[in-house]
Amino acid sequence: LHIAPQPGFTSPPPPLAPEAEASLREYLSRVAILHAVLLDRAGSESFLLRQELPPNVEILTRRTHIDLLRNINIWDDLAPSEREAIMMPDGHWEPERIHNVNYGMETLRLLRWVLRLDFYLPTIGRQPRGDYALAHELVTTPEKLLESRKLIDHHSLQVALKAAEQYYFRCLAESIHRGYAEAANDEVKNWATNAYASVRGKQDEDLILGTRLISEADRSTLLIASAWAQTRVRFLRWVRALVSQEEQPQLPYRFLA
Repeated sequence: LHIAPQPGFTSPPPPLAPEAEASLREYLSRVAILHAVLLDRAGSESFLLRQELPPNVEILTRRTHIDLLRNINIWDDLAPSEREAIMMPDGHWEPERIHNVNYGMETLRLLRWVLRLDFYLPTIGRQPRGDYALAHELVTTPEKLLESRKLIDHHSLQVALKAAEQYYFRCLAESIHRGYAEAANDEVKNWATNAYASVRGKQDEDLILGTRLISEADRSTLLIASAWAQTRVRFLRWVRALVSQEEQPQLPYRFLA
């Protein structure tokens, strides 16, 4: 990411041809289902870490996920690391793997929004905590995405990207000022100092995280919001490039967290 705010809204690209738009929807739908599968598995593995199952109870999460990915014809197109994780026996994910997959909750939220399954996208400052139900819904009813005929419009994409950039750069400036992040050079350090000083403590100018200003947020809240915002910026820039055909969908299918 560029360590400075980028220019304003870009001109809308030419509309995608119907065939190209349908192909892009299909690709993003399959990316979304892969994310849903891995997050649903993370939810199951998290439960198994905390609970001891009664005798004779069998967990079928792994089998369900493999069958789903085969049925929608992407199992053979998965990246090796994703296929390996899904094939592990139920209850064998280590805590670190669960933790890392949970970072994909923001990407799944964005995919659902881009594909118009959800029409409301909360700002970073009002972001709810991750909910495995967002993933489980797509595992049990993948047709909600696979049969969709909708895709985000350019203006909504631009608005969301601009808001995410504002939060990311504000969180980054705060993190550099506090010493949580290191500036790459004096130019970045000066930019962060000026950005911090211009809004610190100003209720009408600073951005909100939950119920507090970014300048008042604790370390954990600030760093989590910064990570969410960076993920959102990267993802929305990627989708914008796909929609404008500056980039093409890539295989194999990978987890984008």
